[in-house]
Amino acid sequence: MAPFLNGNPVLPLIFLVAILTWFSHYIGFAHNSVMDATMVSAPGEMPYDFKDPSKKHHPTITGEINLMTAKRVVLWGYGGVVMLFAFTAIIFGANPLYAVTGLLVYYLFGSIYNQGLSKESTLGFISQNLCFTGMAVWAWFLSHTTVSPLGLLFFAYVFCIIAFQGFEGMLKEFNVKETSNLLVRFGATIKGGYFRFHNARIIGVLIKAPALIFGIAMLAINFTIPLAIYATIFSALPVYFAYQLLKDRPYDRTKDLKTMSLHEITAIFFPIPFLVGLNLGTVLLLGIAIASFFIANRYLWGVSHPAV
Repeated sequence: MAPFLNGNPVLPLIFLVAILTWFSHYIGFAHNSVMDATMVSAPGEMPYDFKDPSKKHHPTITGEINLMTAKRVVLWGYGGVVMLFAFTAIIFGANPLYAVTGLLVYYLFGSIYNQGLSKESTLGFISQNLCFTGMAVWAWFLSHTTVSPLGLLFFAYVFCIIAFQGFEGMLKEFNVKETSNLLVRFGATIKGGYFRFHNARIIGVLIKAPALIFGIAMLAINFTIPLAIYATIFSALPVYFAYQLLKDRPYDRTKDLKTMSLHEITAIFFPIPFLVGLNLGTVLLLGIAIASFFIANRYLWGVSHPAV
C-alpha cells in the first residue's frame, strides 16, 4: 500500500487496492501451504510438510481441511486475484505497462517459489524476494508514471527484507535438514539443545545490512526532523530483533517464531513514513496493519504470531 499511497491516489481506488492486497496475501500463503502439503521431491517420498514435525498442526496435515478441495479453491483464487490485479492496473494504473510487468514478476516468481524451488535450490529463496518486489512495482505504478530514486530504494529495501524472511525460513526449517538450506550447507548445528551458526551467520548479516542502508537512504531523500527522530527510535527495533536471531543461543523454535514476527512487523512497516509522511493518517495505517497481524494470527493459530 505504501508505494501506491505515495502517488496520492483517489479514495475509492485506495479501498480497492487494500481489499486486493489483503486477499492476495491470504491466497498466496494458502497456495504455498497447499503445495507444500502435496508436492514430493521424489517418487515414494512424503510431501514436504508431512515430513516436517513443526507442521503437524496444520489443518491440511491433520485432515481438518481436505487437500484436494483446498487445492481447487486456492488455485481458482490465485488465478482470480492475478486477473483482478491485471484489470486494476490496466483500467486505473498511471503506468499500466510497468504495473502489469511488476504483476508478471509477482505471479511468475511467486508460482516458482510455491511450487518447490525453495525446497530444491539453495538460491530458491530469491524467487520469493522477486515475487514481493514485483508486487511493490505493481503498487508503485498504479499511481506513478515513472520511478523516482525513492521508489528504487523502496524496491531494493523490499527485496532485502523479504530475503531476510527467507533466512528466517531457513531457521524455522533447520531441523528438516533440507539440502537447499544454506544454514545447513554453511555448517550451522544444534548440539545439546544449543544452536550455533558457525560460518552461516554471514548469510543473515549480508542480507540485513543492505536493508538498513536502503532505509537510511530513504530517510535522506525526504529528511525532516520528525522523520529523523522516528527513524532513530524505530530502526533500532528491527536491528535488535535481527540480532536476537543472528546470535548463537539455546534452541527454542517457539521463541524464535515470536522474534521473527516482531522483526517482520518492525522491518516491513519501518519505511512507510518515508513514503507517505509522518502524520495521523500514517499512524492509523500502521496501527490497523499491526493490529490486524495479531488479530489474524490469534484467529488462525490461537497465538499472536504465525505458528508455522
